[in-house]
Amino acid sequence: MPLAKVLQTSYNFGVPAQKYLHGLTVSANGRLNVNKYGSVGFLGSSGGSSSYLSNFNLYTANPACEGVHVIIDNGGEFNAGDNNYVTTASGVNNNKAQVFFRESSILEVKAGGVLNIRANSRLLIEAGAEIIIHPGAIINLEHETAVLELQGKLSIKQNAVFSPTGSGFVRFNQTGLSPADWPDLLNYGANAQMHFTGSGMNDKRVEVVMNTPIYDNLDSLIFTNCRVEMAESVFFGIHGSVSSTGSYFTSVDSLRPATGLRLYGQEYVTIDQSRFSYLNEAVRANLLTYGNPLSISNSEFDHNNTGFEVIGKNFTVSGCDFHDNPTGLLAENIDGVSWIKNTDFLYNSGEAIKVFGQHGSLLKVSGSTVDNSNQGALVEGTTLQAWCNS
Repeated sequence: MPLAKVLQTSYNFGVPAQKYLHGLTVSANGRLNVNKYGSVGFLGSSGGSSSYLSNFNLYTANPACEGVHVIIDNGGEFNAGDNNYVTTASGVNNNKAQVFFRESSILEVKAGGVLNIRANSRLLIEAGAEIIIHPGAIINLEHETAVLELQGKLSIKQNAVFSPTGSGFVRFNQTGLSPADWPDLLNYGANAQMHFTGSGMNDKRVEVVMNTPIYDNLDSLIFTNCRVEMAESVFFGIHGSVSSTGSYFTSVDSLRPATGLRLYGQEYVTIDQSRFSYLNEAVRANLLTYGNPLSISNSEFDHNNTGFEVIGKNFTVSGCDFHDNPTGLLAENIDGVSWIKNTDFLYNSGEAIKVFGQHGSLLKVSGSTVDNSNQGALVEGTTLQAWCNS
């Protein structure tokens, strides 16, 4: 590939003879395109043309020969695929690209730098590779079939917000995420954040393929009006500040349920107007880890094995709906005063409410409905106060 170290104009990969990417900086006005329909190579060159509505695979250079570092600088763009969209009976078609950052390679998006992933295209950060997000970096997943897949390391710099725009999604597919491994796979600077935003619960923004814990050195993780899907038997564990508003957590395949969302008694948790369905343990909160109680409001739990499981501390559930679960709410070893307010438990095939408390604990239930369940409420070890229920 006849590239200088700095790309200040347009270059297009699109023929098999040129399928390896070497280290470079895409500077202001630079456009690094992968399978854009039209001329291949530099503008005006005679490198041929990419095929119409084709797919093209681009790889970083052999890691045994070169540790590739690609920087998208302010005003530069890296475009995977083309937006020459054609609507067909089976969906959108276009010039597609699959971009593989292999082991030892780095993709760094600086302030004002733009990474565009078009429809039916994917950029994969493989195991041993890294993507670095600076404050002001722009990640655009242009279509619902656009995917940024993370098998390697995600680094979010100090004060940066990883918040992809567009209607595509981020796939977390990292392995080895134990406390010993996570610095090698998830690296956050001070005040780093992740935001995933859509316009409704059908807007998929996150897919979790492997067990993925987000540790408490991330300043905040926010889901707003979007969909999060998890693969079979997989959990999404969040240790730090998290907010879910108007969002939907479910399995990739409803017949092969994921484990669900896990929380740990951290401070600053908001779950409101959200839905959890087709999961084994939709929300499981071991509050003893960090020691704070948990409140959930105006949310729906349906078609799970267990809707909400809470361990070790008191909780509040208000304005929620638990239906079509074998177990609606399960609380174990709770302390203090817990509340269930204005909440419906309907058509749960086992126990609608199942609570085991510590000595001196209290459960208050008011304005709630328990109906068409095999067993309404099983309460042991805690005092129950109930009024204005049906």
